[in-house]
Amino acid sequence: MSTIVAPKFRTTARLCQWVRRNKPQARLSSESERCFLKSKESPERISSNLLAYASHVGELGDELESLVLENDIHGYVSRVVRRGGSAKESVLGRITNQIRLSGVASSVGRLPASQEARITEPPAILNYAQHIGPVPETMENLLVSCPDSTFGYLEILVRHGREPFPEKLLRALVGHDKNFIKLASRMGGRLPPYLEESISTPMVALDYARRFLKGRLPEKVECVMASDVEVAVSYAFDVVRAYASPRLPDVLHNAVVMSPSGTDNSMIRQYIREVERTSKEPA
Repeated sequence: MSTIVAPKFRTTARLCQWVRRNKPQARLSSESERCFLKSKESPERISSNLLAYASHVGELGDELESLVLENDIHGYVSRVVRRGGSAKESVLGRITNQIRLSGVASSVGRLPASQEARITEPPAILNYAQHIGPVPETMENLLVSCPDSTFGYLEILVRHGREPFPEKLLRALVGHDKNFIKLASRMGGRLPPYLEESISTPMVALDYARRFLKGRLPEKVECVMASDVEVAVSYAFDVVRAYASPRLPDVLHNAVVMSPSGTDNSMIRQYIREVERTSKEPA
């Protein structure tokens, strides 16, 4: 396709104004484009105007592409793709920020293998998966070093119907219980023992017992509630008592009755009364 006859421009802003009025579907002559190379405008303004130009004419070629700043490369690539072009590796290779690189997938889909291999940080892998779905096993193996990113990836697997979850991903969450309630919900019930036994937050232990076990926790997990006597009392009434005494195991019971706030806390006073009323053991 022949180039469009256009004047010479002193600034890239003038070129963009002309392009908006005349709406060319192909690149202008090298004489017209020379303003991008000679302009005294800031690099940021030149880069921004290159994006505006690419919106009309598509791919710009190596020389002009070299003037597109890293922050604008995604925008440039998306414009090229919308006009039927492709994401050139020479352009993508200039992106040094992994989150920014992974975000390009929102416009182009899965990246070329050489660019995909550059995404190694768990948050960037998660960001990539949010755009393309499940990632290759090599990326999953890197993901497990970050529990938060791993849990986010499990949510993506749910959306794509990829269950049951790989055990290596679940084991990456051991000891990181802030998402265990949501995870148990996703898994439809009880967590694997290695996750269940790693619960360390009293409120998570209580919620998990009430919502998913419908019964007592393993003794090791019950003990974590000793650090929060109000949670322990709630556990006594909501889980332990059922139709009998709410008396807690000794470790928890002693933590409750020896609590400095015991005489001032109505929940603790109620617990002691109920234990004395229903249990053969003294409170």
